[in-house]
Amino acid sequence: PDLSRVRPVPAQPELKSGRPYLVVYLGTMGPQEGVDLMVSAAAYLVTARKRQDVSFVFIGGGSEIPRLGAQAAREGIETFATFTGRIPDNELAAYLSTADVCVAPDPKNPDIVYGGDTYGGVYRFDARTGQRQDISPAPTVSFGTPMSQRTYRFTWTSPIVFDPLDANTLYL
Repeated sequence: PDLSRVRPVPAQPELKSGRPYLVVYLGTMGPQEGVDLMVSAAAYLVTARKRQDVSFVFIGGGSEIPRLGAQAAREGIETFATFTGRIPDNELAAYLSTADVCVAPDPKNPDIVYGGDTYGGVYRFDARTGQRQDISPAPTVSFGTPMSQRTYRFTWTSPIVFDPLDANTLYL
């Protein structure tokens, strides 16, 4: 996206499809990105954990979109998962400003998903063990901490993506 045009905007609750929570994936949807892992994780939350309060939006282009949509239908979450394809920067800004969590599945390990929160925290989740690890670049501060006391400044919910050429590099 053009960073001069993608800036935080007021949240648009209608993007949550009537649910209180919105999880967003932003990136290419090719076979190597591991987005199928995120669809499986979404299915686990919705079906096994009975979380009917979360919508999942997958933003970006790629050859796997039809297969991922079919996977969502097969796993029974087609009403919880939306695949937008590539969208204009103003729509992207709206989704990112409305998201409660942005995620990136680890393309090298199907059990690992990375996510961030609204205060700059970044976490590594292991679906196999159920463990969560705080991997924030600086200690996470609480709401209300003055900007002058923070090491880094984050947007409301920052996108998290793996480098397409180096699966060992995670960008915030």
